[in-house]
Amino acid sequence: MENDIEKLKNFLIENPNFILNDIDILNSLLSSIPKKTGKNVVDLRSIFSERLEEKYSNLEKTHRNVVAAAHDNISTVKSINRAVLKILQVNNLVDFLEILNSEIKPIFKLASIFLCFDSIEPLSENWPDHKCLHLMKEGECYKYFNLEPGAIPLKNVLLRKIKSNESFLNNADNTMILSEAVIAISLSDSKDLVLLTMGSKDPDYFNPNQATDLLSFFGGVLERHLNNIMLKSDS
Repeated sequence: MENDIEKLKNFLIENPNFILNDIDILNSLLSSIPKKTGKNVVDLRSIFSERLEEKYSNLEKTHRNVVAAAHDNISTVKSINRAVLKILQVNNLVDFLEILNSEIKPIFKLASIFLCFDSIEPLSENWPDHKCLHLMKEGECYKYFNLEPGAIPLKNVLLRKIKSNESFLNNADNTMILSEAVIAISLSDSKDLVLLTMGSKDPDYFNPNQATDLLSFFGGVLERHLNNIMLKSDS
């Protein structure tokens, strides 16, 4: 028994933070210290109180951060759900482009949004005239994802911070874009790659360190629905 007590004593001497970082132990020690102490006795109540306040403060900050992160995640999920429901309401490319501009853009609070095609083959000469539609040079969509023509990207979402003159596309109204998300969409009939580009004025809105699961899901819905629209347009 004495050996165990000695081992415990040595452990606590060598690891004082074991006590100082444990709220229950600090509370117990604090309540056991007499209110009045002699001149030669060090009153540890102030030390314990400071440690407890620090511990509670850290817990409070952690709690606030967790709540804020949960709130942001719920808000993003709601936005994705709203956007998906809007996309599924349309059945032709013109309406698809209009929904991007009138509904998806404000839902995600974007400064710009474009649907970019690599070539004009999928719709032949029937391209609608819309500000959200952009026809790129052959192979440019694949180059953006560092892919060979016809390849399918392993990751369908890219997030990046950019300088005002480095945006994926130049906006007609010269809107300053400081971060952007690019979603790759594969067309099953033509094997072409289509890109949905979304830009924000906030440099941290699309951060490369952010998770892309929800945007990837949104891209998957876009891909399936856009393929259905393209097949209808060819028939």
